[in-house]
Amino acid sequence: MKAASKKALRQGSSRVTKAVRDRSPIVFSRRKSSDIDLTQQTKAGYKATWNNLSEDFDSASYYVACISDEDEIRDNGSATAQFLKSALGISRDDSVLEIGCGVARVGRELAPHCKQWHGCDISGNMIRYALQRTSDLDNVFL
Repeated sequence: MKAASKKALRQGSSRVTKAVRDRSPIVFSRRKSSDIDLTQQTKAGYKATWNNLSEDFDSASYYVACISDEDEIRDNGSATAQFLKSALGISRDDSVLEIGCGVARVGRELAPHCKQWHGCDISGNMIRYALQRTSDLDNVFL
């Protein structure tokens, strides 16, 4: 990787880290119109890949966390949720957005500790499994 690319990556990463720490919005520059076609093609390929990898729940959970046993998924999600609560100071007053929520491995365990948990995923299959796993929680929005 060229030195200029590494520098840009570090700067972008530090912007996101600072924004998360300060809880401030992240503003990215506009894309060129020539980038839109490539972005749409990449998005379609990415969506197809995740829909193919998640044709059944066991496959979906395996490709998300390399586990498919519900108890293990909950234990793994709980550990991650505890880390996020501690690192980000998530409280019952917070609304949380998880992009790429998969089967709601983390969201299922984090939702009881925040005001609202919103999950989104490019894969319709993943959203379907997340809905099933969080159906008993009234502060979950997918």
